[in-house]
Amino acid sequence: MKLFTNDIVEGQEVKSIYQTPELKERLQLYKAPDSLVVFDVDDTLARRPTKKLVIGSIPRLSRWITHPEWFIDLLLILKKANQEGWTSEEIEYFSVKYASKRVLPNFKQEYIDRIVKNESPDLFPGVERVVKEFSNAERLVVTRGFEFVASHYAKLLGIDQIYSLSEDKSKTILDHLEQCEKQIERVLVFGDLENDVAVGRPIKEAGYDYDFVQVISERKPYPDATIVIPHNYRVLEDLLVN
Repeated sequence: MKLFTNDIVEGQEVKSIYQTPELKERLQLYKAPDSLVVFDVDDTLARRPTKKLVIGSIPRLSRWITHPEWFIDLLLILKKANQEGWTSEEIEYFSVKYASKRVLPNFKQEYIDRIVKNESPDLFPGVERVVKEFSNAERLVVTRGFEFVASHYAKLLGIDQIYSLSEDKSKTILDHLEQCEKQIERVLVFGDLENDVAVGRPIKEAGYDYDFVQVISERKPYPDATIVIPHNYRVLEDLLVN
């Protein structure tokens, strides 16, 4: 699918299957009350906050020493992942599930809350303004990560509705649409991984107009991405506001 370059800000660009006039028109549609705008968290709103907290901040070395079973589990899982050829997405998702069941219950909630507040990565540039532009639409955070991480970023952005530890994002979004009190005509999803872009197929099959914004760094655009932006959201902000 051909991608057009639409705007360049600070040397970075927006690519889309739509040329600039049509892209601006579609983005305006998603600002309406009959639209649903969905945001992932890790590498979409900020640089890998779940991974940073799970691997770096929460289970510090001093705590790992008192829990040798974590090391044993880690060795066994690495062997299994290697034998079965797990993708990086599968490894990361397993890490989140393992931490939620085996690691986090060992810590007081006050400790976790303090770590999240003080050590979570900053939002990508321009995220707050872009999210605010969609304030008239229905807005969700849907993530495979932890509720406390999603809540931290949702609170920063003024988003009230959160779905965490979602194993099937398309089902989560479609279930929300079924329960939604107002009529939704179109869905815009922001994400960075292949499992994010895959949510579009069942949503389109359900009859909704749909676009996917892929937030990328080194990755190549996925074939089903209709809009591709860098981690600097200011390039999209320029198209939304002007």
